[in-house]
Amino acid sequence: RALALENKTLPQPNILKDIKITYIGKYAKTFKNDLCVALSKFPQTVIDEFLKDNGEIIITDEHSSKYYNGPVKSEISGLYYPNKNRIVLFTNGNISSLTFGVSSTLVHEIGHYMHFEMLSNEDKQEITRIFNEGKEPDVLAKLLYHPYCKESANEFWAELVTYITSNSANSHESNIPQSFAIAKK
Repeated sequence: RALALENKTLPQPNILKDIKITYIGKYAKTFKNDLCVALSKFPQTVIDEFLKDNGEIIITDEHSSKYYNGPVKSEISGLYYPNKNRIVLFTNGNISSLTFGVSSTLVHEIGHYMHFEMLSNEDKQEITRIFNEGKEPDVLAKLLYHPYCKESANEFWAELVTYITSNSANSHESNIPQSFAIAKK
C-alpha cells in the first residue's frame, strides 16, 4: 500500500525501462538520472501499482504555459493528471533551473498519484481530518521550511511523501505521528 517504510524493496536499477517516459525538448533526457533517484525512494509496490495503472511520466524543457495556465511558484513544476495517470514535469522557461529539484518534484507528484489511486477512502478522510486540525501541517511546514503543505489536504499528503522519502524523515516521526501512521500502512 502506501509507503511501507519498513523492509522496503527498492526498485531495480532498470525500472525506467518498464515505465512509459516521454522526453520532450533538447535537454529533457539529461534528467534521466534524476528520475532514477526519485523512483528509487519508493517501495517496489508503489512502482508496481503505477505500472499496473499504466502510469506515464513526461519530462519536458518546454515552458510550463504549454501545460498549465495557472501561476507557477518555482522553476521546476509538476502536475499529476488523475484521469490519465500522467505526471508532467516542466520548467518555467529556464532549462538551467532543472538541474535542481527534478527528483523531489517527481516524488511530490508520485505522492499525488498515491493519494488519488492507492490510499483507501478511510485514509483519505483521515488525511483530510489531520490537515483540517492544522497541527501536523504546521509542523511539516516548519520541517520543510515552506508552507506549501498547508494549501490543501492533497498537497499536505504529497509534501508528506516528499518529506518521508528524504534521508532525515524517520528522525522526525514523532513530530507528525498520525500522518506517519498512515504512510507506514
